[in-house]
Amino acid sequence: MQSNGSSSTTAAQSQASAALSKISPALARAHERIVAQAQSESTSISQLGQYKATVSSLATASNALGGISSKTTASDAVKMVESFIATFNNAIKQANTASNTSGQSQTNASRTLVESKRTLSSTDSSRSQLNKLGITRQQDGTLALDASVLQKSLANAPDATTATLSQLGKVIGKRAESELADKGRLNVASTKSSERALALKQQQSALLSAATSMSQAQTSSASWASKQALLKYSAS
Repeated sequence: MQSNGSSSTTAAQSQASAALSKISPALARAHERIVAQAQSESTSISQLGQYKATVSSLATASNALGGISSKTTASDAVKMVESFIATFNNAIKQANTASNTSGQSQTNASRTLVESKRTLSSTDSSRSQLNKLGITRQQDGTLALDASVLQKSLANAPDATTATLSQLGKVIGKRAESELADKGRLNVASTKSSERALALKQQQSALLSAATSMSQAQTSSASWASKQALLKYSAS
């Protein structure tokens, strides 16, 4: 459901497009293209922001798991693994959702999330190693945990089990932090989307200014109404 602010913006855009069509069909088409691109960049910025928050949570959970040792109680160890898997799966699911879009609905963020998923998905631990701990990889790339198997492994081989879990946490934690670094993939993508959004806003302003100038010479009531619609939209 659209918010009141979103509905008002959409209505203003429609009025501006209608006004532009009366002044210049070419300008109207250019305006619609810019609006569509701006909406795509806005979606990208939102997607990246949400994903960065998820990856930040993954980094925290991964680093906590990286500190596990044979001195960690079994119950605490299971909780740490559960927390890690929950945040890992959230990141993978967000990337999966992005990868399921295609064509015009695919944003710049979609491609970034898919690339990030490839980086985070490589655990550096073999399937057999993880299976022995009750951790299995699902078809969609997420992880599932059989807590009873993990508890048994912790009881029978605490040193080996916690060493594998610690390595898993350290590897994923390092990769998550790399994704979040100032010059990492996610911040670079966010900056580019913000820059594109600003450039599109400037293009839109220039286009509306040109259209308003063109309408100055027109004196019909319809042209006057078009001018008012453009002025109102330009000020929004």
